[in-house]
Amino acid sequence: MALGATMASVLGADDLRQWGWRIPFAVGGALGLAALGLRAYLREPVPDDDRRALPVRYHVGSLRRDRRALIAVAAVVAGSTVAIYAWGNSASAFAITFGGMSKSAALWAAVAAYATAAALIPVWGEIADRVGHRTVMLAGTIVVTLGSLPVSAAISGGPLNLYLCMTAMMVPIGAILSVEPVYIARLVPAASRTTAIGVTYSLVAAVLGGTAPYIRAWMHLHISDTAFAVYVTALAAVSVVALLLVRPPDDDATPGRPHSDGPGSVAGGPDRPELAAAVPRPGPDAS
Repeated sequence: MALGATMASVLGADDLRQWGWRIPFAVGGALGLAALGLRAYLREPVPDDDRRALPVRYHVGSLRRDRRALIAVAAVVAGSTVAIYAWGNSASAFAITFGGMSKSAALWAAVAAYATAAALIPVWGEIADRVGHRTVMLAGTIVVTLGSLPVSAAISGGPLNLYLCMTAMMVPIGAILSVEPVYIARLVPAASRTTAIGVTYSLVAAVLGGTAPYIRAWMHLHISDTAFAVYVTALAAVSVVALLLVRPPDDDATPGRPHSDGPGSVAGGPDRPELAAAVPRPGPDAS
């Protein structure tokens, strides 16, 4: 976002169209190669002797066996996925395209909103350690649900107003995202966690988040500006209901309590003997 704001401030419209648009792709490609290099030399922890590798068919089959947990993950992340695209990615573009705001002003307002929300993420993490991950996620999702309509109606005028509106939504979204990876990981059995969450989250992000800018523009042209806010509110409400109904196996309200997959969770319980055999329970020294 900062790179786009800098380019919009320094380069003219013709330069951006002719060659400037290539700069973010070049920077992204360089960062991708750097990450690949780091990953190639990353030391993997040595597995315990009693932890055996599971075959590929187990991970593929987990998409069927753990479908209840995957549906729960999809419902929990539906609201935050579309909200981050709606307020983090497309709000500034919407202000430029339909609000007549200059590119540089809108993008710098977005950078400031992002910086404000990011600075508070460690605070949300500290609060979550005290009151529980689910409590922080639920509070942030409820604010997004109740705030989408009034904040969307308040977007008008200059970049200061855009910053205030974006910040009002990005701060609770930051609260959700600060603990969401930990929360959804605890909904899925450890043995199939990477595959299950990777596939589910990617599909939700593509279907809901990836289409959010298009849906926003289409609703603005064919229905009304309020329609997209209703769409975000509805998906956030789905996540609120999921958070109220779905609870990981351990009550995370107790600070310092280790998390594990156990009976009573969406991930499975005593009826999953293959997990007990394949994945040993974490001991006192488990991270």
